[in-house]
Amino acid sequence: MKKILLMTLIGFFISGCAFEPTYRGQKVHPAYPEMVKQCEFVGEVTGCSHYSYTPFGRQYAKYRAMDEAARIGATHIVWEAMTTGVHPTAYGRAYRCPCPHKLGCV
Repeated sequence: MKKILLMTLIGFFISGCAFEPTYRGQKVHPAYPEMVKQCEFVGEVTGCSHYSYTPFGRQYAKYRAMDEAARIGATHIVWEAMTTGVHPTAYGRAYRCPCPHKLGCV
């Protein structure tokens, strides 16, 4: 039983190191509110993770929110809040910024 638990934990931590945002989520840039003043607000986004009580869970929730922002056509995201616990959740505001922009084009 201990061996199975140990192997499960090792697998969990190894796979946790491989988290990355999706290809489209990588195109969404985190920003501060003053950086997106000239941009179009496109919506509120939320990302939730099933990885409880770990830094991986919080990061995965952010990646899911970034993916949702990309899906609705955003280029930037301003983080509003982050909850932790059983289901970490990231909340953000998604913006579409014109190009060229000092933050870069996507």
